[in-house]
Amino acid sequence: MDRYQKNVKEYSKKRKTVIYIVGKITGDYNYRQKFKKAEVYLRELGFKVFTPANFPSGLEYKSYLKICKSIIEEVDYIYVLKDFKDSEGAKIEIKHAERINKRIIYQDAEDREFIESIVRL
Repeated sequence: MDRYQKNVKEYSKKRKTVIYIVGKITGDYNYRQKFKKAEVYLRELGFKVFTPANFPSGLEYKSYLKICKSIIEEVDYIYVLKDFKDSEGAKIEIKHAERINKRIIYQDAEDREFIESIVRL
């Protein structure tokens, strides 16, 4: 085994399961608290978390969607907040995740034991 293969093997042992949070932002003045609560919960379970609530302001809506789709392509799971049905952007993100066969966990149907088993893998 060469040095590169050894480094990849070591990295894969240390790599945390990565998850992206999907939910309503536009029109929700408390979105930061809602996303932060989910982020803290998922980090406590051992996930590496990406959340659009931490993105800088000032971009066009289409630009945010491009960024979100790119992140979704790179994560292991998406975690969908309960209010996703009230968000066109969240629905677009979910459809994109489904199209690329991304694994999806819905907050309202979540099974903590299942989620903890994912992190232990």
